[in-house]
Amino acid sequence: MDGPNLNYIFYKKYYENVGNDGRNAAVIRKCNSILLNAKFQEEVNSPDETLFNKSFDLCVKYPGLLIGMGMTHGTGKSEDEIKAGITLDYVTGMPYIPAPSVKGLLRSAFRGVKAVYVEEKLGLDSAGVKELETKIFGDEAENIGGKGDDIFWDAQIISGNAQGKILGRDNITPHKSIIRDPEPVNTIKILPDVKLRFYFSLSESVLVDGTVINADQKAALFKNILMDFGAGAKTNTGYGILSESL
Repeated sequence: MDGPNLNYIFYKKYYENVGNDGRNAAVIRKCNSILLNAKFQEEVNSPDETLFNKSFDLCVKYPGLLIGMGMTHGTGKSEDEIKAGITLDYVTGMPYIPAPSVKGLLRSAFRGVKAVYVEEKLGLDSAGVKELETKIFGDEAENIGGKGDDIFWDAQIISGNAQGKILGRDNITPHKSIIRDPEPVNTIKILPDVKLRFYFSLSESVLVDGTVINADQKAALFKNILMDFGAGAKTNTGYGILSESL
């Protein structure tokens, strides 16, 4: 595989000489340059074609996609450092959306006020949506009635932006106090125009009233959920918007 492993750069190299402020600051600047200039590398970690029966591509829209922000990152030694995490594949180094995250964000559309969305898309009542949720995703914690009937795979990047790049720098400004100025936090994001492919192994679900929801209907529903509700962190401020790939 060509190019540096970005997981190694971000989660290991970043902490070289952490006890020496001057040297660590130089390492951080170099790592940032590598990360922000990295270009898409041909995917090598997508599921085998025999393991999935449905897939679709979506494009990241402005301002970008934030994934893995809750992961610990940063040394506290440099103003240049990126202080929030990003999900990077250990083997390929490429950013991706883990399968449990894909499953979780799709399942959230079957619950609370969002459940009306699924009702309207599939023509089901609330009981039907709840039954379908259990069939697709399994019981809560998957330890009572087993796993769901469908399988969710990691969403993989399949192309960079027009320049081939995949990552960009950004910052968030959390307001911790109404009487203090916010302190910007450096973050790293998947850039607009980067394309992702979502993979699934989907089956036909038959509800107790005889309603059949087939694999094509499920794939179309999942695609619409991702486009209408977004993915990743900070979707309430415009991040994580996805659209059909052109």
